[in-house]
Amino acid sequence: MILKNIDNIVFDFNIINIKFNNINGLIVK
Repeated sequence: MILKNIDNIVFDFNIINIKFNNINGLIVK
């Protein structure tokens, strides 16, 4: 359960990073 929760947090964090990077890319362009 604990490991699974950590995986979910990491996965959510990665999605947030991807969205944030996409926003940065649009601003730079």
